Amino acid sequence: AVGMYALLRSTTNENLFMMGEARAEVLTSAMAGTVGYDKYYNQTLTAANPGPSWAAFYQTVNQANLIIKYVPEIPFGTEAEKNRILAQAYTMRAFVYFAMVRTWGGVPIRTEPTERYDPGSINIPRASVEEVFTLIKADLDKALSLYPDNNIPARTMWSKPSANVLKGDVYLWTGK
Repeated sequence: AVGMYALLRSTTNENLFMMGEARAEVLTSAMAGTVGYDKYYNQTLTAANPGPSWAAFYQTVNQANLIIKYVPEIPFGTEAEKNRILAQAYTMRAFVYFAMVRTWGGVPIRTEPTERYDPGSINIPRASVEEVFTLIKADLDKALSLYPDNNIPARTMWSKPSANVLKGDVYLWTGK
């Protein structure tokens, strides 16, 4: 599970910030130059000069999918600890898809880990925005049913309270 969080941290540093704040007139050039961020605050992103890639997001999704697939088979000291790890994986997958759908609209949905090269399972079409939000909501419901309590194990890890906050944001985003 720790690897999943490490991937999220690098994705956050390299992508989430750029998808939000960097395009919100927060950055400007400085004494050291633009460091390549000028394409964001000048709004000059193009196909040849793109912004964040979704590849890093799918690495995090893949880690969550691996946990969801294999953790049920692993013996744990308590069922509650196993459920907490599974809940964190479902929450992580929901969060990452939430970030992607708000940025790119419909994206390919992967609920199984990519463990080998298979063109048929790798080259999949984009799902609709509605299908992505259906997955996000289902993942959050599953996660919330698995968290054994409202404890917060660490500020840097998903918990039932943080999953509920994410669920609120998702429903506010999709509400009419």
